[in-house]
Amino acid sequence: MTNKKINKLVSISLPRVKSIDFHPHKSIFIAGLHTGLIKSYTYEGLHLYTFDFHEGSVRSVKFHPNSDFFISGGDDKIIRMFNYTTKELLHLFKGHADFIRSVDFHPSKPWIISSSDDQSIKIWNFLTKKLIATATGHSHYIMSAKFLNEKFIISGSLDQTIRIWEFNQNKSKFVPDVIVKQIIQGHDRGVNCIEIDNDLVVSGGDDREVKIWEISTNISNNVNDNAFNYGSSTLSSTDNSISIKEIDNHFNHQGSITSIKIHDDLIVSSGEDGYLIIYKNKSHSKYKVEGRIWSVAYKDNIYICGHDNGLDILEYKEPDFDKYN
Repeated sequence: MTNKKINKLVSISLPRVKSIDFHPHKSIFIAGLHTGLIKSYTYEGLHLYTFDFHEGSVRSVKFHPNSDFFISGGDDKIIRMFNYTTKELLHLFKGHADFIRSVDFHPSKPWIISSSDDQSIKIWNFLTKKLIATATGHSHYIMSAKFLNEKFIISGSLDQTIRIWEFNQNKSKFVPDVIVKQIIQGHDRGVNCIEIDNDLVVSGGDDREVKIWEISTNISNNVNDNAFNYGSSTLSSTDNSISIKEIDNHFNHQGSITSIKIHDDLIVSSGEDGYLIIYKNKSHSKYKVEGRIWSVAYKDNIYICGHDNGLDILEYKEPDFDKYN
């Protein structure tokens, strides 16, 4: 089933696609495959290059926000950093003891964050090529970890919790210690994915629910209204440094949620039910594939979903949604 608001531009047959990311400036994207390959394409579906370095599934790929560098992680337990333009493998970051589930860049510092089935989060400096911090505390696979802002990171795990961690930089401004500040128990089953947009965090998991959180690390300020504010409950960290407001939206899939993105008042999610769902205000649009969708990414009005049988490049025609009162 294809919603008339979502048009399929190209379908590319591939082995299972586990991860996708857009180049920050060029009209290209990369896809990490279950076979260990990373392939790059134009928005029109023209294949550009294949990076053949991983052994086992590539579960996460991520471009640097301001350069041609990208990183990848997967089942061989190694993070690789590449220069996309030169196609050069720049460095191998080794330290995880099990599958790597997610990799990401810090928005301004020369840091990489990674999460793993070894139940650890690691932070690396890609200039010095050194491991600078390890965070432990989750009791199951850590499916996603991201920099929340300059001071905090956030993670989601199959232990059913989301954790917020703080950098303690008393010893050195360049070498953080990481301590847990808040444990959020909002999902009934494992958390598979989290995504951030300013103070909003969205999460999805095996309970088939998309949850939206508003997180303030300066609770002396009033929490701003936002497009997803249906109703909420609020909790704070023990030292009152973090305020978390759960916003009740009831966005659901019929299977485990595998990937999620958010920007402004738009959320896109994918699941093992084969649906990509775009939420905007109080309405949604759906796109269905055969098999399970593992990854979704979007830039402007171009959406890409990676699934069991390859990837689909989609165009989203935004309907005239009613605005909130």
